[in-house]
Amino acid sequence: MKIFTHEETEPSLHTLNFIREFARTYRVMEVNGNFVGYCLN
Repeated sequence: MKIFTHEETEPSLHTLNFIREFARTYRVMEVNGNFVGYCLN
């Protein structure tokens, strides 16, 4: 069994930037009791 070090479990900088960009533009609103996701551009 391979043992992972802390450095190996960290996501890459590219992945972190993608998550940050997505988090800034993705919003959720409630419409008629349902939650709808939408993206701001």
